[in-house]
Amino acid sequence: HTSSIGVTGVQTCALPIFLTWTVLLIQGIGMILIWSRRCRPYAILTIIGLHLAIDYTMNLYLFQWIMIVGWTAFLDRDVLRVWRGHWHRVSRFVFKKGGALDVRAKS
Repeated sequence: HTSSIGVTGVQTCALPIFLTWTVLLIQGIGMILIWSRRCRPYAILTIIGLHLAIDYTMNLYLFQWIMIVGWTAFLDRDVLRVWRGHWHRVSRFVFKKGGALDVRAKS
């Protein structure tokens, strides 16, 4: 099937359609969850991850970085406290002796 712009097969490819709707869903839910103090740390992290993925996959110059800076306006002490707590738990597990990233020689 040929689309209106003359590209064959565009309408039958499910991945771009799925990714488009996923981005719209993340942005839409993020705009709602950002106002909840409990959900804010996770919403900001998810949205920043989305924009980093956009940076990795598309050549949009400064768009994604401007958006990341804009979303960081919602950072406050509570968000940073939650992130620091998660980082300490993950780093203790990952970097502990014999952990996943233990680079010491094992004997």
